[in-house]
Amino acid sequence: MTRKRIVGLVAILAALTFAGLVAYTWPVSLRTHPDTIGCALMSLDGTIHGDRWESPPVWVDGDPEAHVEIVWSAGYSARFTPNLQLIDEHGNVVAREGDRVRLIGRSSNPTLWVTCGAPQVIGKS
Repeated sequence: MTRKRIVGLVAILAALTFAGLVAYTWPVSLRTHPDTIGCALMSLDGTIHGDRWESPPVWVDGDPEAHVEIVWSAGYSARFTPNLQLIDEHGNVVAREGDRVRLIGRSSNPTLWVTCGAPQVIGKS
């Protein structure tokens, strides 16, 4: 192989590796609502989980419900490095895979929860 081909192959491998890293660490959009939405003061306690390739990518296994989809406050996203990190509107990690959280908000059905702000971590994974 010529030197030119080797350099080309190395460049391609480097680009593919970089693209793979970006795909796994780039934030994932979450279902959100505007901050102006009204709120009932109910709470949901559960364990937060996530998977980049699932829909929705972040959910809470609550008591007595299971696999509750969350509609987050505006600005929230998720990052997987490789485990879930829940990111607030300021870029801060507010919860991680397996944390026990308490969410304040409201629910119109047992599998969907609308938050009214940041989750409170009540137990670390």
